[in-house]
Amino acid sequence: MFAIEVEYLLGRSVATDREVRSEPEWPPHPQRLFSALVAAMKENADSPGKSGTGRDALLWLESLAPPRISVSEHCVRTRSPVYVPVNDESTPNRQPRDISNALKALPGERTRQERFFPTVVPDDPIVQFIWRADEDELQVHWNALQNLCERVGYLGHSSSLVRVAITRETREATLVPVEGHRGAEHQLRTVSSGRVQLLEETYERSVAKLRRMEPPDLPRTGYASPQPGDSPHSVFGGGNNWFVFERVSGKRLPLTASLALTSSVRAAVANLCDDAAAPLLLGHPTGSNSPVKKPHVAYVPLANVGHTHADGEIHGFAVVLPHDTDFERRKIILHGLGKLRSVWSNNANRSLAFDWSVKIATGEVRKKTLHTQTWTRKSRCWATTTPVVFGHFLRKLDDNRAFQLVSKSCTAIGLPEPINVRISNTSLLDGVPGSNEFPSMSSQGKPVYTTFRKGKHSVPKKLPDGTAVRMRYHVAVEFAEPVYGPVILGAGRYFGMGMCRPLFG
Repeated sequence: MFAIEVEYLLGRSVATDREVRSEPEWPPHPQRLFSALVAAMKENADSPGKSGTGRDALLWLESLAPPRISVSEHCVRTRSPVYVPVNDESTPNRQPRDISNALKALPGERTRQERFFPTVVPDDPIVQFIWRADEDELQVHWNALQNLCERVGYLGHSSSLVRVAITRETREATLVPVEGHRGAEHQLRTVSSGRVQLLEETYERSVAKLRRMEPPDLPRTGYASPQPGDSPHSVFGGGNNWFVFERVSGKRLPLTASLALTSSVRAAVANLCDDAAAPLLLGHPTGSNSPVKKPHVAYVPLANVGHTHADGEIHGFAVVLPHDTDFERRKIILHGLGKLRSVWSNNANRSLAFDWSVKIATGEVRKKTLHTQTWTRKSRCWATTTPVVFGHFLRKLDDNRAFQLVSKSCTAIGLPEPINVRISNTSLLDGVPGSNEFPSMSSQGKPVYTTFRKGKHSVPKKLPDGTAVRMRYHVAVEFAEPVYGPVILGAGRYFGMGMCRPLFG
């Protein structure tokens, strides 16, 4: 196994999507890297002994199966059009005294055309393209590939400077090829046998016709996040079990309104689906308050948190199915979700009342918050975006008692016991309000919203009927080995309370 590692030296990638020129390309497509390696080979064709060896190495590389990719999450810079002088359309007549004609060659006299420089800022500037290969064959081509990698100076736009190297120290893949494009999160341009020859022929035609000609984009390969295998994962599903909706219009909601949002989403989805799916959607059969013992659907808020400029605004929500959802119930739920167009709440607290128009987030969503991988990628450390609602009562923040309760919450969703637990009123994630600003839940599992008194948010310890209100705290957990998400902990997990985000891999 080996990888070609690309490090974006300026911490950003400037590359244009081939289909939408104003949009950035991320993750970088394997075909783009391969074209850069071919260009490096051709630019150094005069180096004795290098050209033929490099071409043989690329012919071998194109015969391999599409690589797995290790790539981080990212944010997209705001796109602004730039008007750039066009290249000279014709050479001015060389008349000694024809100054006006000569001035047409100056940039200030040329016409300008609109151009975009779509830019992505990844969390980690290093991307790896990982191949499985026969060790003997790899040894034959290692030096040639290393030489080509060293000669690649940029990937995408010329301002997108990179360091490219070949290595045996591979990272954990975050995107893997999928067969038949089923469940694919990305459609990436890849390479197949004959690509080197195709690029050479396209270049020759461009030279002959004095204009740039683009080679075909095919083949394309579907990529998706790796499915949980040997690594621990929760009872909640990832990937194909996540159905993400984004807000199209309506009032902007802070993260503290998450319980009002998820309660409304739960009611709206249940109304759109057949009663046969009620135990899975609500946690109890229609007309009964008896809870089901099996895991059921969780409704979670997706908020802008976890980075320096995070504001805690909720961008959308996800309906998360358990891993073991059977085909018939899944079909009923999908049919209902296809009809979900709006979510609303007339909560007596005006700050929690809203009326949203929503749509299902399909394709390559640009908001990082709405990416499934943001919440489900494998990690050892996780921190809450919404506080954990404890099923037991803590008189004080006792470390041993807190560790026991959080460990129990982890094992309740199929995860191993953590090795470290941090419990506090504040989250480790930027943009997350303190736990005392969030609503809680009663001992009967119903939402209890905050009130605003003397400049402070507060939740009553008991309801007028004497029902106790559960306490809630922010939590950070560390496991002995990386686990897959989603990690949703505590008594309010099916309402999106105790929703965690991975801190790092």
